[in-house]
Amino acid sequence: SPSFIQRLRRDVARYRRHEAAVKRFLQSDGDYIALCHYNANIDNAWFWRDATGGLHCGLLDWGRVRQMNVAYSLWGSLCGASLSLWQHHIDELLTLFIHEVQAQGGPRLELSRLKVHLHFYVATMGLATLIDAPTLVLSRLPEAADAVSPLDPVFQRNEVARTFLHVFTSFMNLWQTQDIGATLDRWLRA
Repeated sequence: SPSFIQRLRRDVARYRRHEAAVKRFLQSDGDYIALCHYNANIDNAWFWRDATGGLHCGLLDWGRVRQMNVAYSLWGSLCGASLSLWQHHIDELLTLFIHEVQAQGGPRLELSRLKVHLHFYVATMGLATLIDAPTLVLSRLPEAADAVSPLDPVFQRNEVARTFLHVFTSFMNLWQTQDIGATLDRWLRA
């Protein structure tokens, strides 16, 4: 909507002014730093059952594994999720993540703080890379200019364009529905 685009312009300018401090924040709390995979999507793992039927998981792609803020991996694993999941189940998923981290011997993370980390990482990464997604989509699929929605069948013609559009849409939806600008304001006042 025009009102969201106007708010986004203001938010982005303010975010850019505070970006260095946000990046320091994302690396400053050891409880939120772990050995993670940058893109923890299902295509980077394999699964098997042992003789007792227990389910196990292994990691295939170690290329981006390093110590990082857990929000990087959360976004990497959830950016392909449906908008409905983001809108209706994100707190539930983050609460499950918090429980599993603690159950495996990690620290007790706080939901509200984890969401700030996630919002800030999404903003940082999105403004650095995803903001160019419309140009990338149109360069791969010029006929997308006539699409009526992100679900238009034209996007089935090019997987790269469809994927970038989906992740860009997730980024914009999260910025709008979770109000990343308000997250920044609360953080600056704290």
